[in-house]
Amino acid sequence: MPGTSFTELLASVKAEVDGELVAIWDAVLREHAARGAPVQRPLEAASALCSRGGKRLRAALVVVGHRLGGGDGGVLAASCAVELLQSYFLIHDDWMDGDRL
Repeated sequence: MPGTSFTELLASVKAEVDGELVAIWDAVLREHAARGAPVQRPLEAASALCSRGGKRLRAALVVVGHRLGGGDGGVLAASCAVELLQSYFLIHDDWMDGDRL
């Protein structure tokens, strides 16, 4: 998208990534629904953390890097992976610190 400002790109990427993350988590929750609360509750908590949103700056930077490298599409999965990895880092950090919330 030549001529697109970073602010416009960020809004576009945020909308796409947010929608895809909802679909990913819905599928994960459905897949593990029969395993009961000990599995479902942590997954729901992780899903809620990812769904809080934010600016999705990391995902937008993945798109920018992809475009600078000559790519012209197909980067949504990588953008979502970066957001999921960041959520994991936040969860792991809280677990290692012994945080209760």
